[in-house]
Amino acid sequence: MNDPPAILPYKPRILKSPILFIGYEPSLHEEIREFLKGRDGEAHFTANAEDTIQIMNTGKIATVVIRLERLEDAAILRYINLNYQKTRVLVMPGSPLKEAIPALVSGHYELMHEPFRLEELRSLLVDQEKEYQ
Repeated sequence: MNDPPAILPYKPRILKSPILFIGYEPSLHEEIREFLKGRDGEAHFTANAEDTIQIMNTGKIATVVIRLERLEDAAILRYINLNYQKTRVLVMPGSPLKEAIPALVSGHYELMHEPFRLEELRSLLVDQEKEYQ
């Protein structure tokens, strides 16, 4: 008869792979480095898209932790999503987005991406007009 598999202690790989932190204040860098050092982790920090792309292109980053506060941060997320699909991404919404996300999730909104055709806008407006009559 087969014995049940032994339960091994959980060792998260995320802490042993290079992690890129985007948008974190320099005052937190050393604290994060010390935290990861005891777990054989490696921390990298960037503050803008150019530096982020440069580090991502090394191919060494397995995980990204990003403070999402600016439009540039959304562009960085798109870049990572398009070019590094296997990279784990943890998004920490910053103050303006922290309030916007619950409102977007709980409300009834139509989402429209730019650029758009005027016919698409007209169609959405007509649909909303019908819905609210």
